[in-house]
This record gives sequence, C-alpha cells and structure tokens, in this order.
Amino acid sequence: MDEWARRRRMSLWWGAIALACLGGVTAYWLLDPDALERAAFGRGALVVAGIAIVATAAVVATVLAGPRVSGPVRWILGLGLALVNGLVGAVAVIALVGGGQEAADLGPTLALATAVVGIGVVTTQVAPGRTAARRHRPGGKA
Repeated sequence: MDEWARRRRMSLWWGAIALACLGGVTAYWLLDPDALERAAFGRGALVVAGIAIVATAAVVATVLAGPRVSGPVRWILGLGLALVNGLVGAVAVIALVGGGQEAADLGPTLALATAVVGIGVVTTQVAPGRTAARRHRPGGKA
C-alpha cells in the first residue's frame, strides 16, 4: 500500500470519528440549552465546535484529494486545524477539571477529548509526506 493510500484511510477513519463526536456534542448542546450554559466558555464552546467541524471536514477532503493539493496549502490547512484542535482541547480540559460539573456533562467532555485525538491524527496526515516516506525506505534519500 502506498503512502497516500495509508494517509487517506487513516484520515478518513479518524476524521469520521472526530466529526461524529463533534456533531454529537453540538447536537447535545443545541437540544439542551442548560448544558450549553454549563459548558466551558458557554456559547463560545458551540462556536468552537462548529469551526472544528468545518475545519476537520475541509482537511479530510484535502487529504482525500491526495497529492493533487499543493504542499503549502496542505501545511496551511494543517496548521489551522492544529490551532482549532487546541481550542477544542481547551474546552475539553476546562470542562474536565472544572469543579461542580454535573455527571451528565461527562459524556460530552469525553466526546470532545476523543474528537481532539481524532483531529490530531487528521492534522498529522495532511502535511506533505514525501520526505518521511523516503526516510523510511531503504536506500531513499531525505
């Protein structure tokens, strides 16, 4: 299996996991306004989740497009998604360590933590991989 096929498959799986987690948390917050008010950053957490959904979907599409997308575009998208991932991680960590949270808020917090892992994997798969692939191939030049 070539490098791009492996990247596409991994990005698709982890991107789907991240999007499912983010979509579930967003739906939960939209259906239960009290839960949204208890979330870290309140309504700002909903904005962060929405931005993360759009950014993750865009980067997964970029990875699926493969080498047809230029390296600088992939780097810019990857760095942007890494920043968004940091925001989602901040919401998850603050929700996790915040005192006085109800037990019902543990599910969305764990879903956000899973989404952070998924987005992190997608972020690592979007960067150009030619150098890394050559480095691990016998006789390849970096």
